Amino acid sequence: MRTDRAEIPVRPKPGHRFRGIALRLSVIVGTATLLATLFISGVSLFTIQAVLGREAEQKFDRTLWSASEHLAGFYAQREIDLQTFAESGVVAENVSHLSAPSSPGGERAVREVATYLGYVLEAFPQYEAVFLLAPDGTQLISAGDPMVLPPAALETLAAVSGGQIGNPQLLGGRRVQLVSTPLSGKGGRRVATLHAVLDLGAMVSLLQEHTSANDGQLYLIDPFGAVLGLAPESTPESPGAIRLAAEGSKIGVVKADLPNGGQVVASAVRFGSHGWTLVVQEPYEAAFAPFTAAVRRVGGLNLIAAVLASLGSLIVVAWRVKPILDLADGARRLSEGETDVHIPVPPGEGEIQFLAHSFNEMSHRLLENRRDLEAQQAEIAAANTRLTDQNEELRSANEVLEQLSITDGLTRLHNHRYFQDQFAREAKRADRTGQPLSLVLIDIDDFKKLNDELGHAAGDTVLQYVASALTGELRDSDFLARYGGEEFALLAPQTELEGAIALAEKLRLGVQAAEFPVVGPKGRVRTTVSVGVAEHGGNPEATFQAADRALYEAKGSGKDCVMSGGRARGSDAPA
Repeated sequence: MRTDRAEIPVRPKPGHRFRGIALRLSVIVGTATLLATLFISGVSLFTIQAVLGREAEQKFDRTLWSASEHLAGFYAQREIDLQTFAESGVVAENVSHLSAPSSPGGERAVREVATYLGYVLEAFPQYEAVFLLAPDGTQLISAGDPMVLPPAALETLAAVSGGQIGNPQLLGGRRVQLVSTPLSGKGGRRVATLHAVLDLGAMVSLLQEHTSANDGQLYLIDPFGAVLGLAPESTPESPGAIRLAAEGSKIGVVKADLPNGGQVVASAVRFGSHGWTLVVQEPYEAAFAPFTAAVRRVGGLNLIAAVLASLGSLIVVAWRVKPILDLADGARRLSEGETDVHIPVPPGEGEIQFLAHSFNEMSHRLLENRRDLEAQQAEIAAANTRLTDQNEELRSANEVLEQLSITDGLTRLHNHRYFQDQFAREAKRADRTGQPLSLVLIDIDDFKKLNDELGHAAGDTVLQYVASALTGELRDSDFLARYGGEEFALLAPQTELEGAIALAEKLRLGVQAAEFPVVGPKGRVRTTVSVGVAEHGGNPEATFQAADRALYEAKGSGKDCVMSGGRARGSDAPA
C-alpha cells in the first residue's frame, strides 16, 4: 500500500494567473450586460406605466357603470315590490277597516294586515319597516323598527299619487330612504298609502356582491356627504375624489394623497336623481402593482444577468475544486453518524483520486461493522421478545384457569366456592366499617318438575335465562352467584333489610316477567322464584341460616314470593 501511494503523481494546483483571468472576464461580461439591460429597461418601464394608466381608467369606468346598473335595478325592483304589496288581497280587502280598529271587522283587519306586513319584513330583508298612512297622514298600522316622522313629512307621504322612491334624508338622526305607493279603492279613490323604509345597508351589500377584489373599493356617499356603510364620523381615505365628484357629473382617474402618507387612485360619478355619488378607489400600489413588479423584475434580471456573467467564468475553477468539496462533505456526514457514505471518484490518477478510493473503502468497512452490530442486537431483541411472549402466554393461561375455577360453566356466574370467599370478605368489611350488608337467597320454583317433564337440556336453558333476568336487575355494587342446583345467592353491600327486600321483590318480578325459549306441553314455559332475605348482624353463618329459613318459609307460603329473616344476630336465630 505504501509503495502504491509513493508512485501516484502529484498534479500541480491551478495558478493565480488562471484565477485572475477568470475574475477579469467575469467583471467585463457583467458590466456590459448591466449597461445594455439598463437602457432597455428604462424604455420598457415608461411604456408599461402609460398602458397601466389607461387600463386603470377603463377598469374604473367599467366598475362605476356596473355598480350604477345594479343600483338602478335595485331601485326598480323596490318599486315593483311595493306595488305588489299594495295589490295583495290581504291589504286591499282590509285597508278600509283599519281606520276603525274597534269596529266589527277592525280587529280582524288589523290582525291580518299586521301578520302580512310582518311576513313582508321577514321575506324581504331590504326593508327596515313598512307602514300604512290614511289620506290625512294618520298612521294606520306599521311593522318593523318604529320611526317617528314629523307631521309635515306624513302629510307629504300621504299625498303621493304614484309609486316613487324619495331621496335620502335625515329623520330623527337616521339616514333613511322611503319607497311609497298609493292604495286605491272602488272608483279609483285613494284610500291609503303604503310606505317602506329601505335598509341602506342592503345597497352596500349589493355593491360588495357584484364587485370583485380586482375592481377596487366602492363607496356610496349620500347627499349629505356621509359614507354609506361606515360609521358617521368615518370617511373614505380619498376625500379629494369626493370633492371632485361633487363639482361635476364625473371625474377621471385621479391620484390622491392620504393623511398617513400613502396614495390612492380614484374615480367617481353621480347616480340618478337620488343624490348618491359612487366613488371607486384602489391603493396606488395595487393599481400599479404590475409597474412596481416590472421595476423589481427588470432590476432583478439586470442583477442576475451581471452576476451570472461574472460567475460563469469562475465555473471552471469551481469544477476543479469539486472533488475536495466532496471529500469534505463525506467527512462531515461520517462525523454526524452516517456510515453508508460514498463519494464519486474523479477520472484520472492523483492524490485526490487516491483519497477518494481510501475514503470509500473506510466508509464501506464502517458500514459492515455497523450491520454486524445491528444483526447481533436484533438477535438479542428477538430472544427477549420470545421470552416475553412466553411469559405473557403463561400469565394469560393462569388467568384463564383462575377464572374458570371460580365461574359456573352453565350460567357464567361465580360459583359456590367463590361466593363463600366473597361473603366472608364482605362480612368482615361490614363489621369493620359499620355499613349494612344483606344476603338474598333465590330458588327456582318447581324446577325438579320442569326437569322431569322437559329434560335436563330445557332445565339448563331455564337456569341460563333466570341468571340473565337476575343479572339485568342488579346494581353495580351487587354480587350474584350460582349457589348450587337451581339456587342463587346475592350479596347486597351497603344495603339494609328494607332495601334488600325491595331489591328481592324487583328480582322476583323480573324473573316472573321473563320469557324463556322453552316450549312445554302447555306452550312457552314461564317460571317464578322464591326469595329469602336477611341482614348481616355480625355472624355470617347466622345470616345465612336466617336467609335460608326465610327462603323455606317463602316456599311453604305458596312460592313466588319474598320472605324476610330479619337482621341475624348470634349463631342460630334472627332478631
